[in-house]
Amino acid sequence: MRKRGLKDVKRRNRQVVVEAVMENGGLSRVEIAQKTELAPSTVTSLVGELLSDGVLTEAGTVITAGRSRKELTVNPAYGSIAVIEISRKETCVTCFDMLLSPVRTAVLSKRYVSGNELLSLIIRYIDSLREEIPPVVGIGLLFQEDMRESDFRVMFSTSLSSATITLADALKTQFKIPIEEEYSLTYTVTNALAKEADADIRNSAHISVGSRVLANITLEGQEVPLRSNFCEELALVLDRQDSRQKDSAGQTVVQYLANLITVLCMLFPLDTVFLSGTQLPAEDAVQELYRLASGKIPGGKIPQLKFLRPGPLGDGSRVLARQVLRKSLMIR
Repeated sequence: MRKRGLKDVKRRNRQVVVEAVMENGGLSRVEIAQKTELAPSTVTSLVGELLSDGVLTEAGTVITAGRSRKELTVNPAYGSIAVIEISRKETCVTCFDMLLSPVRTAVLSKRYVSGNELLSLIIRYIDSLREEIPPVVGIGLLFQEDMRESDFRVMFSTSLSSATITLADALKTQFKIPIEEEYSLTYTVTNALAKEADADIRNSAHISVGSRVLANITLEGQEVPLRSNFCEELALVLDRQDSRQKDSAGQTVVQYLANLITVLCMLFPLDTVFLSGTQLPAEDAVQELYRLASGKIPGGKIPQLKFLRPGPLGDGSRVLARQVLRKSLMIR
């Protein structure tokens, strides 16, 4: 037990050192000790191992106040991170170096692919990079729109058996490196809400409008599960109740969202409703949403509505690349 405990402490200290260098760029051993509050002797030992493993590198010598110090950074040549973005229109890949600068981009397919076809495309592309960039040490899978892991299961065979497994597990078996999965809907709400005040998200709903409409509820900071087909069932009910001719597709979406917000407000004490997604109505629709929903909610007490617009293209890939990078640097 004692050996395991010491090994865990060392692994944790190693992680702390790498995190400090990742977050602050060039640091000397003394500065790492100051930022991590680890003993200088511990830092010296860990840095020596990380240099030997190729995780860190000495970027150069800097003279400050008459004293020289050697700066340490993550070694750009240690490896590369590949992030695969999978949508219903295409599958593309961006490769990053250890400093999270893009070094390669490619479109793997200009049509929807899944299962073993997608697995083969990824494997062939990763193998083709061997002579061009440092070895891929981690892969991120960023599923766009309303895609789910269950849409991408593959038949994977070994010399002993065959089984249907997830795309991530198949890639992990193939390359023996960390594989991280993320969903753009989750990414959007998680990162966008991270910028909101706790009071706003404590009792809230998140509605994502894409090829499907999805809703999540948070009460007192805890997620409340809804049936996966909750929004589809409501849409069917509304279609039966309302046979009037709609003026436009945009107006239909606004009317449906107003009804969905009304139902959610009747079921849950919501203070804020966040709306996001690829098919989200224009932001000027917020007034129409207020008008339609407030006329149906008892007392007209409609929660605050906030539109979560996507950030600059590639933000999701870079955020996921950082997660994969962190994990790939911690595995040894």
